[in-house]
Amino acid sequence: MKRGGLRRAGLALLSLPVYLKILGIGALVAGLFGTVAGYRFHYSAAENLYGSLRSHVRAVSALLAERLTRPLVVDDLTEVQRTIQELADRMPEVAYILVKDAEGRVAASAGPAPVTEELALRQEDSVRVLTYEDGVVVEAQEHVLEGKAGHLVLGMRDTHVLEALASMKRTFNWTLAACILLGQGLALGLAWLVTRPILHLMETSDALARGDYRKRARVFSRDEIGRLAEAFNRMAESIQSYAQEVDEKERVRRDLLDRIVGSQEEERRRIALELHDNLGQSLSLILMQVRSCRDSELPELQHRLEDLIGTLISDVRRMAFALRPSVLDDYGLDVALRQYVDAINADSTVSFDFHVSGDCSRRLPRGVELSLYRIAQEALSNVLRHSGASNASVLLMLEEDRVTLLVEDDGRGFDLSQSGHGRQTLGIAGMRERAALSGGRLDLDTSPGHGTVVRVSVPLKAKSPEQGERREGSDDSTASGR
Repeated sequence: MKRGGLRRAGLALLSLPVYLKILGIGALVAGLFGTVAGYRFHYSAAENLYGSLRSHVRAVSALLAERLTRPLVVDDLTEVQRTIQELADRMPEVAYILVKDAEGRVAASAGPAPVTEELALRQEDSVRVLTYEDGVVVEAQEHVLEGKAGHLVLGMRDTHVLEALASMKRTFNWTLAACILLGQGLALGLAWLVTRPILHLMETSDALARGDYRKRARVFSRDEIGRLAEAFNRMAESIQSYAQEVDEKERVRRDLLDRIVGSQEEERRRIALELHDNLGQSLSLILMQVRSCRDSELPELQHRLEDLIGTLISDVRRMAFALRPSVLDDYGLDVALRQYVDAINADSTVSFDFHVSGDCSRRLPRGVELSLYRIAQEALSNVLRHSGASNASVLLMLEEDRVTLLVEDDGRGFDLSQSGHGRQTLGIAGMRERAALSGGRLDLDTSPGHGTVVRVSVPLKAKSPEQGERREGSDDSTASGR
């Protein structure tokens, strides 16, 4: 329980605001400094004052012994009593004065302290500090004429020493209190200077957490906190740039998704129309001719049916190829692209050529082949619809660790920074998405009046069983496809 309580107390102290910690540390340091300094000051001052008191008592006793020499020699005890009483009355700090003759008998005494037997028997010629119940007495003994005329004992209380120490203590305490107040004021100012940029940085970080990426921390100075604020601002700028990039990509992604959905619906509508208008009508015509034919018309009907069925087969093949060419699955990307380019050349005013370099016998991963094929479809569609080109070329480069697709035209080109958000831009975004899904990258090189180059590069991993296998009958199949 005690350990848990101490831990909770420590956590509570660590959770205090910074300015309270600074004030607490300042007060603790001032308290410790005041305690140590006060003790050392009192000890040194007391030592010096008591040393001065001993010297003073020794000097007074020496002067008094000198004054008492003549009265003691002539045995004038009345003068001795008068002299010591006068000194005791003039100096309130005198505790006792004792005069003894040469035989050690008490000849005279003065002062408020009583003369004890122990005091009367002392014969030492020295200065010492004696402690009594009512205080401290500094005592000095002097021999008069080397003890031939008698002895003098003088005791003085430390009244002036205590008053001086008390006065010094009051002065020291007031000075210490003023220094503590001044130190706390300085600590409070320091805490304000330190915590103000931290509080402003906290407000800025809260605003950033709420999504206000335009908020920036104010740099108050060039110290560590100032550099921290600058680093925070750089981080905020990076986050703002990243958020804008994410928003832009999300907007493009939504537009692309809308386009994909629209394209799917348009493709379904077109296929439905072709099924209804072409296949449906052709089958209906076949059915009516079969029902209405007579035996005499069988040869002619057979000829017409053969033509209609051949047309139906061509339409079905054309529709299937438009949806997904089987040659892509059967023979690979190079053959499928060559057939696609040949089909475009048959109906287009743009002259397309197709070239392949590298090992065509090795199949690529199916996902890579499909992505590059769809990218080529989109790029060639853009050439036909937007470029105004006369010539275009498609180049497929097959390397050991990479496959690269280039689509280049000599058309009008365009400015990428001002391309807007139309179908062409969405088509570019779609091509980038397909390249990224395959782990590759799409680069677009174009400018007004200088044509367009679409470059797609997809890295290939180490040979997998699917990728490394060669196509069966690759020579014959490729030759027949081409």
